[in-house]
Amino acid sequence: MAFVDVVDAGGFSAASRRFDIPVSRLSRNVAVLERQLGVTLLSRNARRFHVTEVGRRIHEQGLSMRVLAQNALAIARESLDEPAGELSVQWPAAWSAGLVGRVANEFVSKFPRAELKLQFTTDGHPSVLDDSVDLLIQPSSKLLPDSSLVARKLAEYRYLLAASPALLETLPDLSTPQGLAGCPVIGCLANSPPYRWQLHHAEHGAVVVEVAPRFFTDNLTLARESALAGTGIVQLPATQCAAELRAGRLQVVLPGWEPPAVAINAIFHSRRVLTAAGRVFLDMLSQAFVAQSEATA
Repeated sequence: MAFVDVVDAGGFSAASRRFDIPVSRLSRNVAVLERQLGVTLLSRNARRFHVTEVGRRIHEQGLSMRVLAQNALAIARESLDEPAGELSVQWPAAWSAGLVGRVANEFVSKFPRAELKLQFTTDGHPSVLDDSVDLLIQPSSKLLPDSSLVARKLAEYRYLLAASPALLETLPDLSTPQGLAGCPVIGCLANSPPYRWQLHHAEHGAVVVEVAPRFFTDNLTLARESALAGTGIVQLPATQCAAELRAGRLQVVLPGWEPPAVAINAIFHSRRVLTAAGRVFLDMLSQAFVAQSEATA
């Protein structure tokens, strides 16, 4: 397993950081394995890391062995009366950190035999689910490209265009999406490209508008704060700006025209048994999203 971890991570130092195992232990275990097998699995020096041909073949078998071992552990955990064992979850920091924090605290308080490892990713769309992670929470408006993964939809966020009243007073009346082309806007780096906005209207259909962002970010909280400061018009989930809209600190721009909704998916490996802890955590997250949507509807 140490050898598989090192190959997956692309080196001893990278594997140490990813799996929180000392480099010395990884190196020692791989060296023991090479002596036991009588073959060289890795060719390494200060500048170069290379997996030998026999190393690549053994790594392929090791991946299957690791999945079988993980499934065996999951069977043991299933026999317990409550969720137990380690659960590793990655979550994009830009999305509802407060919500997942509340769920995480409730989970560890309710199930003391479970160990939750919650990591926040820095980008809006993490794309790699390695074997050190059980669940990856990911916003997406597209289908999963990898058939080895399973996605469970937790929520769907409706988006709005919003801006501060002070900014709107300085702009000409916006009656069509094309008018956005001459307005200051805030670009979301998670969108590709951030200067091309897609909008949809129930009666008038869909349009694409070219905009010129004054400010770019992949953090929704920062985008909302910038909109409140009058930096520009912003695309935000309705749940992220509901309080500001009710208080009048933000106003909806072009009512009826909305960006595409974004689904929040929980992604996990299809080849690996999702433990009871994982299933319970997902159920708690799903219920929290439903409650949040109802509260801001």
